[in-house]
Amino acid sequence: MQYQDISISIFIVLSIYLGFLTCYLILKATRTTDERKYYFLSIAIFSALYLLCRILLIYNSIAEEAAYNSIYILGSFFAVLGVAGLMLAVEKYVYQKLKFFPTILVIIFSALILLYPQAEGILLWPPYEGTNLVTYWVAFGTISAIIIPLLYLKVAANSHGIVRKNSIYIAFGILIFLVGNAMNTKLITDLVPLLLIFAPITMLFGLLLFNFGLR
Repeated sequence: MQYQDISISIFIVLSIYLGFLTCYLILKATRTTDERKYYFLSIAIFSALYLLCRILLIYNSIAEEAAYNSIYILGSFFAVLGVAGLMLAVEKYVYQKLKFFPTILVIIFSALILLYPQAEGILLWPPYEGTNLVTYWVAFGTISAIIIPLLYLKVAANSHGIVRKNSIYIAFGILIFLVGNAMNTKLITDLVPLLLIFAPITMLFGLLLFNFGLR
């Protein structure tokens, strides 16, 4: 089995878990009577959109060997839009002092994926096929998402007991997930092919830790 084949198998497991997480969050929301209901629903939107992303990218990897085509672009759009959903949940229900600026910024990056995926005649490093810009918009969206675990750590620092513990689990879960997602970029996996396997494992572990904090 080549690295790519193993990677796809692990991403299929990750996708199944994302489906479970989405259902779990929706069920949790229906059983919650206060405003946390919308908090769980917002996170469920993130999980569902990222599930759509993974399904499209798995299909793209099998069918076109990760070509930068419309399926790849749409999958990347769902991924970054999902991050915006998660950020909205955090800014509305966890930390309200940022005036939704990070959420708006990530939504802009997600829109750019659809509106401006390529640039003719512009040389970017690395100059991938078709002068692809999607990788950069995804990278900017991921970097912006770093604020999410930082806000949960801030909540942990100002709280105690179960709230403190869960905030720490969620913060490190999201951070580990983002690191795994960053490792899965073509530039990095071309340099270190073994990361094709470690990236989805890291993302799955991050999601498990994140889910544990939501209990």
